Amino acid sequence: MQNDSEDALFPRVDALLESLRTPLPDHLERARLRNGAHLSLQQLAHALQCDPYDVEEWETGSSEPHGMQRAAYARLLSGLQAITEQPHQQPTATSSAPPPPPSQPPSRPRSRTAVTSRDTAPHPSFPRGPLAVIDQEGEGLIAHFADQTWTDTGADHLLDLVRWALNAGIGRARLHKNARNDADPLLVLAPPAIQHLGLPPALDDRNQLRLPDSHPEISRLRGAGFLLTRSGFGPWTRVYLPVENGKRSCVQLALAGWGALSDRDGWNLPDLQPGPLAALLGTYADRVITPTGSTAVCGQELMTALRPATRADYSPAAGRWVSAQNANALVGPLEPALPEAHDAHPLAKGRRPEDAMNEEAWDWNRLPSDDEAAAYAHVVGIDINLAFVAAASSLDVGLNSPPRQAASPPFDPAVPGTWLCDFSQAPHDPRLPSIFTPTACRPPDPPGMPPPHSPTPQRNSASR
Repeated sequence: MQNDSEDALFPRVDALLESLRTPLPDHLERARLRNGAHLSLQQLAHALQCDPYDVEEWETGSSEPHGMQRAAYARLLSGLQAITEQPHQQPTATSSAPPPPPSQPPSRPRSRTAVTSRDTAPHPSFPRGPLAVIDQEGEGLIAHFADQTWTDTGADHLLDLVRWALNAGIGRARLHKNARNDADPLLVLAPPAIQHLGLPPALDDRNQLRLPDSHPEISRLRGAGFLLTRSGFGPWTRVYLPVENGKRSCVQLALAGWGALSDRDGWNLPDLQPGPLAALLGTYADRVITPTGSTAVCGQELMTALRPATRADYSPAAGRWVSAQNANALVGPLEPALPEAHDAHPLAKGRRPEDAMNEEAWDWNRLPSDDEAAAYAHVVGIDINLAFVAAASSLDVGLNSPPRQAASPPFDPAVPGTWLCDFSQAPHDPRLPSIFTPTACRPPDPPGMPPPHSPTPQRNSASR
């Protein structure tokens, strides 16, 4: 019996040791093979019995698979390489018979939208969707949801409304497996609902933008055990209960009549009724993140939600899972690169004006001509921020590392960063702002001077 056990046990041990030495292609090749086969992260994760974020980390080089999972991953990549490198055979004119049916029907690749966590189908824990727009109808408050349904909240006071939201099935599943919590339910209060709840139609304190702590509605909330964040009760407010048994109970409020979702916050929303507004914000929450403030705040929340500060890591010494630092987290405050620093920043002291970078593309605009206004009804502006791109995909850009200041190093197009190069005299479409000057205005040509030429750009500073 002992020999039989050894005969069965030792080959498995040898196979495990061999799997640890299984070579894998580099992380860029792994992503190329998957994309070449039109497979999603979720499809690979299902086959390998792991989390989609594990596959993403293997493709970015952040971590490596181990044990039998490594051997299975290597086998899968080898098969994908054989499939993608197969020559495409064109059907011949003489082949009249139809090809034999495959032994198993091939699985149809699904679109990225259908397989990511941002699916349009409601999450089982949040059947009402991520948010509700609250409006007054008759003598009561009606909640309009993103799926165009509505219901009576039965709330007469703000406390009633918060309690209703905590039990109404409103929320959003976390965007990353290492995130600590799901997204809180969002209630957007229309101006009629604000007045129905006994709140002022506008804030008197325009400096701090918060309701006095002595207001009856705040006293009623605190009497029931609810707390407010340090910012108090303002246009964007979080009302929460202390954590009990590891359960978080928090509601996000957006008071539209007080300036939430306004043009000042970058939302630029059309004038919509509560139902369409709920549908529009629901689409934003489904494709980006549940609104928590201005569009800039939402962008920052998105980066930290996709790259949480900590992750679960198994500690052999402790014999349990512990919280570990996430190397890819975007949480640490960093100094900006020299050209990107604000004029009041200490780094900008002594900096020449021409060395500053004006990144506010909103100021780079002009009125359209009559012909353009007649031909085009709308103008679309695209703002690309590599920090957001890095957080939302697999780029090793904008990670949590300080900028590296260097003086006149050789130009390397593979290194992301800020490169100082004078192309101010380069020809460009006169209808568009110049992208080569800090102010987007092309300077006048110096008399008798040819346009400068810089065949070898010099790097001024590295990106974050």
